[in-house]
Amino acid sequence: MPSSDKVGIVVSSNPQFGTKVAPHSNVTLRVSAGPKKVTIPNVVGDSESTAQNQLQGLGLNVTTKAAPNSTLAQGKVARTDPAVGTQVKQGSTVVLFVSGGGTQVPSVIGDPKSTAESILSNAGFQVKAVTAAGPPGSTPGTVFSQQPSNGTTAAAGSTVTIFVAAATQPTSAPTSASPTPTAPATPTPTGTGTPTP
Repeated sequence: MPSSDKVGIVVSSNPQFGTKVAPHSNVTLRVSAGPKKVTIPNVVGDSESTAQNQLQGLGLNVTTKAAPNSTLAQGKVARTDPAVGTQVKQGSTVVLFVSGGGTQVPSVIGDPKSTAESILSNAGFQVKAVTAAGPPGSTPGTVFSQQPSNGTTAAAGSTVTIFVAAATQPTSAPTSASPTPTAPATPTPTGTGTPTP
């Protein structure tokens, strides 16, 4: 049956247009209720091709965009726009945001702060450095811990916090007070009487 995007528009009649009928005959008009609506199914986590086929099967148009902040496996749908569960008109366009797979966080434990920052930046991460007292035996200025830990998959552009061992403060030995020098005693003259010239 023909349809119309506008509500209230006559889309067909019975008998059909152009048919000759007797005066006062009944003619049935079919009026459009507007385009059919469909609910966007949950395709999050599906592969791009599976999601695209499912949406197109519902009469929807599909476009794709990258989802750089997603940590799902590469090629999986991270979200849709409009969101899953939304009712849209048939023929509407749905955007699939497809994961690039995230990036594995490299290990920088034991590296100097500047080296660790360079490695993480080159891998596409933001870096936050925190100076703290390291475990016994840690070398000042080197990384002794990181979050997220190495081997974790994280979104491109996310922040990795590195903990850098602080320099140890030298312990000063207590200083003893220097003895105050004592002035020599003034000799007292002995004997009495007036010396004879």
